[in-house]
Amino acid sequence: MSGILGRLRDELSEALRTSNPTALARRLRVDQSTVWHWLHEAKEPPRAESLAAVVRELGLNGHWLLTGEGHRYARPEEAAEAVYGRAFVAGLRRGATLAAEAIEAEALRVSEQVAEGAAALPPRGRARRRAEAG
Repeated sequence: MSGILGRLRDELSEALRTSNPTALARRLRVDQSTVWHWLHEAKEPPRAESLAAVVRELGLNGHWLLTGEGHRYARPEEAAEAVYGRAFVAGLRRGATLAAEAIEAEALRVSEQVAEGAAALPPRGRARRRAEAG
């Protein structure tokens, strides 16, 4: 299904994969029966205030919801927070930071080993001839 109502139904269905209907309705500030109606019975899109709540709570790009043009999400990070929750996204961010710190520490350790190993290698080329002559 295309159009505003089709995109709305797709987004509500997606949100219900990670949230229960009661929690989603609470976030949208509507009754659970309203969410069910939008998903199954509505022939026309909801009022502007309701669409604005969906856009805000699910992190959608309002222009995309109305027209189908542009990017689906207003900001990917906000969308992830809307779908998965702020705590989950914050955990991912902390995990990414820890991973980056671990990679940086490992790179430093390897570069130090390389420098130590290079210093222990016998000289090559001109340096070797100088060392042998000297």
